[in-house]
Amino acid sequence: MNKLLPYLLFFSSVICIAQNKDFVFELKHHPNSEYLSEFKKSTKFKIEKKADKETLKYFDSVGVKRFQKGNKKETYSVLTKTKEQKGNQTIPIEILAYDFNFKGTLNKEKVDETFKIKSLQVKGYVNLENNLTINELLIDNKPSKKENEFIRNIENREIGIDFPEHKIGIGETVSFEYTMYYKAPLEGDDFYNVNCIATLIKVKKGIAHFKISSDQQTENRDYTLTVKGILKFDIKNNFTNYICLDSTLHINEVIDNETIFEHNYSEKNKITTELKNTSW
Repeated sequence: MNKLLPYLLFFSSVICIAQNKDFVFELKHHPNSEYLSEFKKSTKFKIEKKADKETLKYFDSVGVKRFQKGNKKETYSVLTKTKEQKGNQTIPIEILAYDFNFKGTLNKEKVDETFKIKSLQVKGYVNLENNLTINELLIDNKPSKKENEFIRNIENREIGIDFPEHKIGIGETVSFEYTMYYKAPLEGDDFYNVNCIATLIKVKKGIAHFKISSDQQTENRDYTLTVKGILKFDIKNNFTNYICLDSTLHINEVIDNETIFEHNYSEKNKITTELKNTSW
């Protein structure tokens, strides 16, 4: 299930107000609206074990491969529906993820893997700060008690920008933190962070274009993470309609102070969202 969580709430609506070519962006869900999002994720990885000759010979003798590489592609759909706003406080929301597909290879061999679930459904509400509260979580139409895990994964892995309250002009930037999930290392955290910068490049035909890049001044002794991509906002209809991010992660995993597992991992995420129906 956690393969799905980073993106389920990313396409939250965005209010964009133009004044003298400056813009104010506010993340917000709109009531009585329906959004359909298509998610595509492709990943590549390569792991190389580096050590002295004796250790490498030992690896060979017990059948441990010095090199591993593979790739995979995942797609799924997410339908988000909001209902009538309750006073000035909350908006009921339902999120349905479905139609999961997977293709992959490991060391040039095809990997036959299927998603363990067919659908994931969330029912709850969002408040004025756009925070989600879950009342019910269904996996394949059966109740699940993993609401806290679901929320934690969204908070840790959501690709989102905390826009400032002040206006943003063409060429100006907004900083945010990007998190990548990678679980191959034997020890350490599965989440890797880097500071990113979103630059407002242009607004054309009602669409605001942001260029995304990682902050090159961000350094970490254990890993290197770089990010680049674009974001597009539909100003008239007030929602994120396109995102494409390319991310590269490099990790040197040290085992017993001598053996190094060198991890090179890259992923590309593409999300397109269509406003299917609204009466707000």
